[in-house]
Amino acid sequence: MESNYFISVDWGTSNLRIYLIEHPSLKIIESISSANGIKIVYDQWLNSDVNRAEYFLDFLKSEIQKFTLSLTANIPIVISGMASSSIGIKELSYAITPFKLDGSSIISEKISDTIYLTSGVRTKTDVIRGEEIQLLGVSDTGLKNKTSVYIFPGTHSKHMICYHDNLIDFNDTIFKKPITKIITEIFRKEY
Repeated sequence: MESNYFISVDWGTSNLRIYLIEHPSLKIIESISSANGIKIVYDQWLNSDVNRAEYFLDFLKSEIQKFTLSLTANIPIVISGMASSSIGIKELSYAITPFKLDGSSIISEKISDTIYLTSGVRTKTDVIRGEEIQLLGVSDTGLKNKTSVYIFPGTHSKHMICYHDNLIDFNDTIFKKPITKIITEIFRKEY
């Protein structure tokens, strides 16, 4: 059964999302999500006497066991997001833009027989971890010589700009402190 499936892990700072995916259709068969983001698990690890990578992987394996389908230990697992940051399983260097949308620019490391950790992408002014993997899943690599903009919503929403089948730039649209302060003051006055 496992040869037709893989597990995709999107492990952000605040949330953990795990998907059991059928291959080659890329259909999501099951998903698990929780508020056990990298920061929470990292803080728990600080109070343990276990090797960091071992602690994170044991935690992840316990979460994967929540799938209703019975899986064996040899299913491939691809981990993206903050898992490759300084507070994750292991810090990896960033890939740089232009980042090829065929996946050939991904920086990854095999950390066990079946587990692969992927890094993020950086420009001269910004970084992403995890969104680049999401982009690979939704981008149309047939848009040669055209500019495409993908918007990924969230606390740190990203506008991802692609051209010639490459991610060439992205912008973080998180509210900066001065804007947040102005909006807060307006709401306090009006409400």
